[in-house]
Amino acid sequence: WMLPGMEWSYKSGQWGWICIPKISIAQWHPFTLTSCPEEKHLAMDIKLSGNWTKELASLALSGTKPRISFDGCYGADTQMVGRYRVSVLIGCGIGITPFVSVIKHFVNT
Repeated sequence: WMLPGMEWSYKSGQWGWICIPKISIAQWHPFTLTSCPEEKHLAMDIKLSGNWTKELASLALSGTKPRISFDGCYGADTQMVGRYRVSVLIGCGIGITPFVSVIKHFVNT
């Protein structure tokens, strides 16, 4: 979800807050970016785990493209992984999302 001409400066594994007023004007939810800086879009993996995310899935499946407010990008521990000769990334379930971005970054550089 990138607008033409829009540029972002972010690092692998960072996160941001999103708000979708069509669901709730007052609720902001944090999600990790799974895109890497070399990609031309921002991507987040979102697990269906509550009413808000289920409503988001419903909107997406219906083809609705709601307005999304984004506040970010914020730091992450994974930003320093490139400073070391060997790194071990451990995660499971939705906890792998910071590592998706890191792995994409290594593949693209």
